[in-house]
Formats: sequence, C-alpha cells, structure tokens
Amino acid sequence: MKQFLLRLGVFLLLGILFMVIVEFLLQNYDITKFDKSLSKSISHFEKKSNNTEVLFLGDSRTFYAINPDAFNSELKIHNFGFASEPIQTTYWKIKYYIDNQKLNSLKTVYILFDRSMISSEARISLQTQYDYSKFYEYYF
Repeated sequence: MKQFLLRLGVFLLLGILFMVIVEFLLQNYDITKFDKSLSKSISHFEKKSNNTEVLFLGDSRTFYAINPDAFNSELKIHNFGFASEPIQTTYWKIKYYIDNQKLNSLKTVYILFDRSMISSEARISLQTQYDYSKFYEYYF
C-alpha cells in the first residue's frame, strides 16, 4: 500500500509539474495561432500608429466589416479591431498607445460598442483572454 501511495504521489506531482510548465509556455510565448494573429495585428498597427488619423476599434464586427482601403479619403485610416475582443481589452489597448504617445496624428476614434457588451450576461470584469502585456512589455 505504501508503494502504491508513493507512486500515486509521484505521478500527481509530475502531472502538476507538467501542467505548470505548459501554462508558463502558453502565457509567455506566442505559441497558439491566436497569439500569432494578435502579434501580427499589433506589429502591423505599430508600423503606422504615429501616422494614423482615423482609428477603428472593436470586436470581429469591426475587424471584418471595416476595410480602410475602401474609404475614399485623404485621411490615414487603420482598423485595429480584433475578433472576439472585449470592450475592456479595447480600453487597455488604446490606453497603452495614448500613455506612450504613439498616436500623435490621431483625430478620430470609432469604437464598436453595443448594449450586449455591458449586459448582465457580459463579462464586465477584467478580461485576461487577451494578455497584451506579453506583446507590449507593459502590464495592464
């Protein structure tokens, strides 16, 4: 019986250690397709951020519906929406760029915001699904 409990304890300890290592890797490295897409979106925006005059933010409805190239305008327009992005993350994302003075030419911001984002079913608390701190070296 002692040998069984010892083996069970070692097995559980190794299982927990494995889960901790996997969690660390997922939190700190761009491993998933989601992280790679998010990283690409951020780097694409940062190339243009100081020249952007009109900015669109929001979730997938903004991400897929707004094509800046289709606007007949002299203004420099960028769509910085991202699929399934909650309003809380949109706030922290734009706050980062404002705090770090990376939106020097910005004139107008359009944010998709609807009632479902603040309803009782919506997750009003801090969202951790989008951990922008690993992309910005800035803790939100």
